[in-house]
Amino acid sequence: AIKFTHGLGAIFQACHDPSALKIAVEALGFRHLDIEVTTPRIVLVRDAIVELIHVELAGAMPPSAVTGFRVLFNYVGGAFIYIRTKFADRLKIIQSSWAAATNKGGDDFLASADNNNNSPGSSSASPELPKDAVVIDIGGDMYEEGAMQKKASWFKRGNKTKHGRKKQSSQGLHNESKTAEVTNAVVPKNYTDMFLFNSAVMGFGSKVWMQDILLAFGPIVTNVANTQRLQEECDVLALSMSKHHGPIVLSEYKAVMLASLRSLVRNWDSQHELAWSWLWENVERMLKAVLHKPAIQQKALQHFYSRLDE
Repeated sequence: AIKFTHGLGAIFQACHDPSALKIAVEALGFRHLDIEVTTPRIVLVRDAIVELIHVELAGAMPPSAVTGFRVLFNYVGGAFIYIRTKFADRLKIIQSSWAAATNKGGDDFLASADNNNNSPGSSSASPELPKDAVVIDIGGDMYEEGAMQKKASWFKRGNKTKHGRKKQSSQGLHNESKTAEVTNAVVPKNYTDMFLFNSAVMGFGSKVWMQDILLAFGPIVTNVANTQRLQEECDVLALSMSKHHGPIVLSEYKAVMLASLRSLVRNWDSQHELAWSWLWENVERMLKAVLHKPAIQQKALQHFYSRLDE
């Protein structure tokens, strides 16, 4: 009953601000994802609340107020249905793929995607990977762990001239060096290690602010269905990111994040891409809204402390 009254209070207080009302309704909608909200149930709850308010006011509620309450509850109920229909599948995809990426979901999430290989858009001539093969996405280039040693030996042979003398171009030496580095590296098995591996290979190893996001990314993913908690996690993350100087390009983290998840989730498809892109768009929007605030708030706080007496 307390949660119910608090939810109604949050909706009523935000009626004058459309953006705040949307956030409040979304937060309630995510909390009701496990409940099947239907139109008849919305009408039942709406009429019960309006009738209760009418009785408490001893019949003094004007018809315009009754109409306003009905419109408001129709909006809230419709939003619940939309959120459950639109985002429930995305949240399930995020939860299952995150469990696979963090080795918390068992081998069920690591099964090969045979349906993708048999899809009309896939080529029938492409070879199938073994079940125990480890595929790494490095900046968009796919590597199989078992084939890395073969690539390295191929580069070492080089090209032979007519007189049997070997020659290697500078490009071949560069490719050999790169492949040897990948071959000698230990293949990461979880998201944190895979992210650090991909960020170094993709040239983002010097981006220290990415490590702050990496540390906070677990709580962000697990609380994606709780809008209020997600906002709190982004606010705390913005405090730590504000200490770094230089430009912060959040899209760079998205590129490394998707590359790492593609390597760890064996049944990755377009729905996974859409769900994780949607998650990061929400996180990026929240971070951009508060990244500039800590510096301003720190100056105001220092000024406030300086005026306090000992």
